[in-house]
Amino acid sequence: MKFHLLIVDDDQIILMLHKRIVIREGLGNNPQSFLNGKEALEYIRRNNSSDDTHLVLLDINMPVMNGWEFLEALSSESSEANVHVAIVTSSTDKADLEKSTRYDQVFDFLLKPLAPNAITGLKQNPLLSEVFTS
Repeated sequence: MKFHLLIVDDDQIILMLHKRIVIREGLGNNPQSFLNGKEALEYIRRNNSSDDTHLVLLDINMPVMNGWEFLEALSSESSEANVHVAIVTSSTDKADLEKSTRYDQVFDFLLKPLAPNAITGLKQNPLLSEVFTS
C-alpha cells in the first residue's frame, strides 16, 4: 500500500505550518502541498490505483477550485484509490459542518490551525488504521 498525504490550502503560511506539524506528529514524512483543489485532484488522478490511500487535509475557501468543488469532482469520479478527506478550515459556520456530512469521503471537520491532538485523532481513526498500524 502506498500512502499519500495531501495538504490543500491557498495560504502558503498555513501550508508550511501544517506540513511541519504533520511531519513532527508522525502523520506523514512527505506531505504534498497544493494551493487549490484542482491541483490536488490532478495528483489523485495520477496516483489512482487500488493500493493507493490518500489522506486529504482540505481547506474550503480557495481560488480556482474550492473545497466543495473538489469534493463534488471527487464524488463524480470513479476512483480505485481510497480517498479520505478531513476538512481543515477557519469556518465556524454550522452550515459548512452540516454540508461536509453529505460527502462520503469526508470523515472529519477540523479548525485551523491543526493542533497535535487533531493529528492524534486522525491517526487513531479506524478509516486510517491500515496506514498507521503497519
